[in-house]
Amino acid sequence: MNLDKEHFRAYIFIEFRRGKSPSEIHDQLLETKLDESLSRATVLRWYQRFNEERFSLKDDPRVGRPRYSTNDVHIHQIRQLNEAKPKQSVGILADATEISRESVRRILDEVMGLRKVCSVWVPYLLSKANMGSRVVCAQEIVEMIDKYSMAKLLRCWATEDENWVFLILI
Repeated sequence: MNLDKEHFRAYIFIEFRRGKSPSEIHDQLLETKLDESLSRATVLRWYQRFNEERFSLKDDPRVGRPRYSTNDVHIHQIRQLNEAKPKQSVGILADATEISRESVRRILDEVMGLRKVCSVWVPYLLSKANMGSRVVCAQEIVEMIDKYSMAKLLRCWATEDENWVFLILI
C-alpha cells in the first residue's frame, strides 16, 4: 500500500484527538509494519503542531525561491525568449525570467533538449528538415571541390562541428 504524508498526518491527528501520546502513536504506526512509516521525531513534530491548534494536514507555505523553477510557465518563457533571440546566454535568460542559472540550464538541456553551439542554442537531435539541410550543404561542398582548384579551396576557411559546417571563401 502506498500512503502519502497526509494519510499519516490524518492518523496522527485522530490519535491525538483520542488522547494518545506521541510515543504510543509511533508504536502503533510501527505495528502496522508499513515500509514508509514515520520517524518518532516526525510524529512528535506533528503532535506538537496539533497541540498548538494548527490542524491543517498540509505543509506550511515556504518562504523564498522554490528549490526548482522548472515549471510550465518558466519553460514557456524560456522557449519564447530563445526563439526570439537564440544567441542569449544562460545568465541573460535567468535575469529575464527571474530564476536561477541552473534552472535555466536544466530547462534548456533536459526539457527542451538544446545545447549551445557557436553561441546559438540548437537542438540535440536534428529534425528531418535539418538532416535534409545537412545533405544539401554537403552536396554543395562536393560541388565546390569539383568546381574550384585545390589552391583556391585551400584559401577557404572552413570549420565544422557535429551539427553545422561553415565555409567562407576569401
